[in-house]
Order: sequence, then C-alpha cells, then structure tokens
Amino acid sequence: QEQGKLEEAIEAYTKALSIKPDYADAYINMGIALKGQGKLEEAIEAYTKALSIKPDYAEAYYNMGNVLQEQGKLEEAIEAFNKALSFNPFNSPDYGKLDHIPRAQRKLLTEAHYNKRCALLNSGQLQQGLNEYEWRWEAKDFLSKRRDFLQPVWDGRESLNEKTILVWGEQGPQDMIIWSTALEYLDNLAEHCILECPEKLVPLFARSLPNLTVKAENRAFDSSRQDFDY
Repeated sequence: QEQGKLEEAIEAYTKALSIKPDYADAYINMGIALKGQGKLEEAIEAYTKALSIKPDYAEAYYNMGNVLQEQGKLEEAIEAFNKALSFNPFNSPDYGKLDHIPRAQRKLLTEAHYNKRCALLNSGQLQQGLNEYEWRWEAKDFLSKRRDFLQPVWDGRESLNEKTILVWGEQGPQDMIIWSTALEYLDNLAEHCILECPEKLVPLFARSLPNLTVKAENRAFDSSRQDFDY
C-alpha cells in the first residue's frame, strides 16, 4: 500500500482476512486502499465490517467520516467524526491541552476535529466549524506556522476599547488579501491595529489601510513583545 500498489495491497488484506476473519485492522487498511482507488462505497463497506468486529473502533469511524465527506454526505460525516471522538479515551474539547496523550490517539483526535470542521462549514454550521478549525494548531501542517506570544488570542467578545490588537497572516498572500477587507471593521473596534504580513505585501496594505500600522512579519521577539494587548 505504501508503494502505491493498491490492488496488490487489497489482495494481501483479503488473504489476511481469509486466515483471520475477525482482523479489524485489515478491514481498516483495505478501506483506505479502496478509497485511494476511488471505490468509496466499497471503502465504507470495509469500515462497516471493521465496526461489526470492534464496535468502539474510533479509527474506523474517523475513516468512514472522511469517505462520507468526500461523497457530500455531510451530516453523516459529522456523525461519524463525533463517534470517532466519543470512542477516543483521550477526547478533549480543547486543543492545546494534549501533551499527556499518546501520539497515536493525539493524531486521531486532532485529525477528527480538524476534518470535521470542513463538514460543519460546508453544511452552514459556521460557528461550530470555526471552533473545530482551531484544532489546526495541533495538525502537523500548521506546527511550523504557530507563533507563541505572551498575550492572549482575542475571543471576539472582549472589548477592544483602548486596546491594541495584532493581526498576522497564517495563510498565504492570496488569503491575506481576501480577508484584509475585514481589517477596517476590526480597526474600528480597537484603539489601534498592527498588521504583520510578508514584506512584499507591506506597500499594498500600507496604502490601502492607512489607519493601521503595517509591518513585515518578524518572529524573532514574539515571546517578549509588549506592543499589543491581543
């Protein structure tokens, strides 16, 4: 399977199951291989068989959620992700508090929350989806982007009156330009707004948003900065 030889992998899993019919892990891996071939219904059948052997198998529900989401069955996908999370013995509603969790369970927990956010957002459940999106900071693709400040992240509810807020771009230039339309609104809520972005965008944002302090991103002093409140 790791070599991309999916058909041969499925044959191997089938042989394993002929020797040990209650081998739930073989059904899980077969489902992943079938999904890789685009055989989504057959992948769901494999996960269902795994669950018939091991009803509390969190990984089976997680993989099923991914397939259902790919099929556009968003409510069913959300239900599958919720089941995966409910059967994870280390389930936590809060990202950033996972240091005590074994790596395998931590990975599943993070990915179930993070993938669930797509189904929620695409089904119009925006607040719940955005809450789940916070789990991106536990995902390996985002670890290198994370910045560690002494100041708290603004929760959207605390008053920004007489406060300074720092906005920085975790995504690429295109997303930053699209979402910059919200910065004027944010600046009106705060006493002052600092925007940090890639150096090549500084002239564009400085011209477009003259009320903001626009700077090139510099991570060197993140843990000791005192020039903002949120």
